[in-house]
Amino acid sequence: MKRLNLLLLMITMVLVSAYAQKREFRGAWIQCVNGQFQGMSTATMQQTLQSQLDELQKDGVNAIIFQVRAECDALYPSKYEPWSRFLTGVQGKAPSPYWDPLQWMIDQCHKRGMELHAWINPYRAKTKSTTALASNHIAITNPERVFTYDNQYILNPGMPENRDYICKVVDDIVSRYDIDGLHIDDYFYPYPAPGMIIPDDAEYAKYNNLFGDSKYITVFFDRNGKVVQYDTRIIEPNSQTSNVQQPHPTPPLYDGRCDPDGRMDYGYCLDDASFSKLYNKVKKASFDDNKFDLIEVASLGCYYSCAQVVRIMKIFPFDDEQLKALKMMAPHIVDLQNTGLIYKVFSFDSEKDKAEEIIRNSK
Repeated sequence: MKRLNLLLLMITMVLVSAYAQKREFRGAWIQCVNGQFQGMSTATMQQTLQSQLDELQKDGVNAIIFQVRAECDALYPSKYEPWSRFLTGVQGKAPSPYWDPLQWMIDQCHKRGMELHAWINPYRAKTKSTTALASNHIAITNPERVFTYDNQYILNPGMPENRDYICKVVDDIVSRYDIDGLHIDDYFYPYPAPGMIIPDDAEYAKYNNLFGDSKYITVFFDRNGKVVQYDTRIIEPNSQTSNVQQPHPTPPLYDGRCDPDGRMDYGYCLDDASFSKLYNKVKKASFDDNKFDLIEVASLGCYYSCAQVVRIMKIFPFDDEQLKALKMMAPHIVDLQNTGLIYKVFSFDSEKDKAEEIIRNSK
């Protein structure tokens, strides 16, 4: 009996120890930008990295954050950016003999039971020490998207195309490599230099809006508070003119009816064309906050069918986000008899109960 108890105690200790190790994140950065690998042969760099990984593993580190993009370049084969000079000594020059440092690091870390996180610097396009850029570097192919500051090149983050470009780089990494995380670091953009002004005011003024291609949404209400029309406008800086998109079709006027619960019965929701326009804008918005802002603005007076609410909710991958979207739209549902469609979106009864409570409290 004592031996059995001892065995159970040992198993418990092992399980607790394994759980504790799994819960802890003990990471270390391995960077390239200081030039520690620059010009090394493939064999020498691999030997150096193996020694670093072995020592870090002895120290209890279980995750490596490996710098793979220091100045719009790559320590992996990229269709968007050139090979890094911090790898070969010359930007755009592939390593010889050829190898993929990112994939090699993933294999080495996973073999040691360690995580590998890819680390990118989003906006920095050229460090002070870089004197030559490859022909396919973004500062060469699209110089208008980069500005100079303190002998550095910086991707102008005020420009939507630069933000999209960074997202494409990230998508390329996460879709091709079995990384355990991705770090966007050094986005301080850049450290202020005495007496120098960061030249991004014009782009910030032009593009700093929630809707990407729209500066304002103008909403028109009837006497009963029903949205009868809304326009989207692009307002250029210091301009008195605007690019006005075609207004949404005007729905019929409210007839004054109410449903048995006292809710106004408008009898209609957004027509298909108007809803498609809203749906596409929400879906294409870059960030969840922007998506929710669009839903909130549209819900000032627009009304939805349950089927339309479901389509908007399904834009979001997680239950919490779907419930947040539902909470914004619930007071504007016209066909409460069809709320079963909404509940079917959720897999768990607890989430269905939350959805039911949101709809009940919205009356």
